[in-house]
Amino acid sequence: MVFHAVPAALSGGFLGVDVFFVLSGYLITSLLLVEYAANKRIDFLHFFARRWRRLAPALLAMLTLYGLANWLFVLNATLDNQGTDILLTLLYLTNWARALALKESVDLGHTWSLAVEWQFYMVWPFLFCLLMRLLPQKIMLLGSVVSMALLSLGVRLYWMHHGASVERLYNGLDTRVETLMWGAALAVWMSMRKPAVIGEMRGISKIAGSAAWAWLIVLAILALFATTQWTSPKYYQAGITLMAGLSALLMVYLIRPEKTALKHLLLHPWLVWLGAVSYGLYLWHFPIYKMLLSFDLTGWRLLTSGILITLSVAALSYYYLERPLLDSKK
Repeated sequence: MVFHAVPAALSGGFLGVDVFFVLSGYLITSLLLVEYAANKRIDFLHFFARRWRRLAPALLAMLTLYGLANWLFVLNATLDNQGTDILLTLLYLTNWARALALKESVDLGHTWSLAVEWQFYMVWPFLFCLLMRLLPQKIMLLGSVVSMALLSLGVRLYWMHHGASVERLYNGLDTRVETLMWGAALAVWMSMRKPAVIGEMRGISKIAGSAAWAWLIVLAILALFATTQWTSPKYYQAGITLMAGLSALLMVYLIRPEKTALKHLLLHPWLVWLGAVSYGLYLWHFPIYKMLLSFDLTGWRLLTSGILITLSVAALSYYYLERPLLDSKK
């Protein structure tokens, strides 16, 4: 949100997407591993129903109000511009419209990452199930997942070498799925450890197990947030992979059972609440910013006003739409 309002203040704010992709790949793959271990199969219909229930209602509410606001109040709003953006968002294709320069988004360009996420959902459960049936050992599954992450890195480097645009590198599923696959690899690796000895894990987890190391990882992530430019070639050459690695290391530390100052900080009620309403913050903040720009609000005034309005709208979305739907299916 800071990056979209005051880019100069946090040039690498977009890296939050990389952190989220690693976390998402880990969580989704963990759920698939648990289900397959219990049933020797994946209920794909149930999987997609859960994902739809979590993502679609809030998205539909945002797009409906966005469309009505443009129809009623924006004089130059057209079906070719705002209408096409709504359709692309509904079809989870915003990322490819941007990557292939098919359509420059007016107010909904931020939904490219939601499109990447949904496209990952459309492929990964089936591929995961196939790999589980074909590979007799989890170490082979882990190797396959790591290979897919490296393949995505290789594809990105290939496109860079052949003059692909920054938009193509930034938005394409093939170039960005790497971070999701590193999260998936972490989930597979964690599933190979016995729960009783998670607190005594060796190897890479030993590196992340020290409180000092954990704070160094946090500082490194914050330094990247403060200095990285999304147009920099270094970000696509190594930055995405580096951010994924740091995020995965931090997650290993946070998964460990020990109580630490960092875990205590992240469990502060306000941060937990922000996590609960974060999907609404993601959906609403960009169109709200664009609306506020019409009132000549820029910079820190834009950020302050945008945060206050977005927090209010996201809270309403969470308490009256998202949580009731999730609670009804418990």
